Amino acid sequence: MQLKNIIDKVRYFQINRKAILFTDGKFNKNPIYQEVKYFNSFEEEYLLLDNNQKIINLNDFPNIPDNYFFKLSSSSSGYFILVDENSLNLETFIHTSEAIYSIKEKKIIYQNGIIGNRIFDDYALDGIGQDNINVFSISKKSKLINFSLSSLGTWLDGAIEKPYQVAEFSGIYENTLVCTLTSGGVLLLDIEKGEVKAFFEDAKIRGGIFQKEPDNPVFIGLKHTSYVEIDVLNGVLLKHFSIQDELTRLEKQSNKQGRWATVGTSIYENGYIYFYSETDMLCIFDPTTYKIIDFHEFDFDRKQGQQLKGGKENLQVKDGKIYCLDTLGNLYELESEVV
Repeated sequence: MQLKNIIDKVRYFQINRKAILFTDGKFNKNPIYQEVKYFNSFEEEYLLLDNNQKIINLNDFPNIPDNYFFKLSSSSSGYFILVDENSLNLETFIHTSEAIYSIKEKKIIYQNGIIGNRIFDDYALDGIGQDNINVFSISKKSKLINFSLSSLGTWLDGAIEKPYQVAEFSGIYENTLVCTLTSGGVLLLDIEKGEVKAFFEDAKIRGGIFQKEPDNPVFIGLKHTSYVEIDVLNGVLLKHFSIQDELTRLEKQSNKQGRWATVGTSIYENGYIYFYSETDMLCIFDPTTYKIIDFHEFDFDRKQGQQLKGGKENLQVKDGKIYCLDTLGNLYELESEVV
């Protein structure tokens, strides 16, 4: 893997739109605004936020009262979630009221209670870091289910007994929600009936699961040292094994000897899984051969705390090129000859 280019002083980017937000608050797609802290894109529109997650360009997103702010990572192609600032307790930082904004209708279409962390298609999901999963139907404007993970029992973390909690929502296929738990288990939940379709409690994967192809019932995942393939339609674990041998090979080939390679932040693009290992290595995994086919080690300045910036939004792929951000604001463009 070769490093092709570096752009410095970058806070956030969306490479598919060639949109870059710089650390000084300037946004290359809309230079009128100088104090932007975050942005999101919807087709040809950009939503810009200030330091308090308030929407700056309200002319583009009208009918939002002053007391609402944008909930990060909650948007889909058609909706996003707003939080009512007036419901926020500044001592506990717990809020009690949220709203759904329709991008097409340019208005809030529902507001009441806690709606969720993520939106998939017509569903808003709440429960990340919690022991309950709530599913809200946007079209019906009503809650479908409230599923308690306590019905699964508990799990042992060493000698400590713990409740099951949601680590990550991975997606929905034909009314079946796929999510990973903090125990490393994978849960398939029927969101219409509120019933467990399947529970793979020993999957040993806490995130990084993706739908293999649009309209395909197979989901694949790679995290820590585990690889899984799941048939969501039939509730079957198709493949489940450790890639420790591949990670050990990676450790031996790396320049930094004595490293302990594992799979961290990952994304799935064009049939490959791209992931970070430790804090300074970018790797490519081929799920057809189960091999790590390429990697790049960065020469970071440890004294400045320089490392790859976590979060899937900071690792992106476009036209065969890989883009990633570090904690000092350097945006790297890399290219691999094997993909």
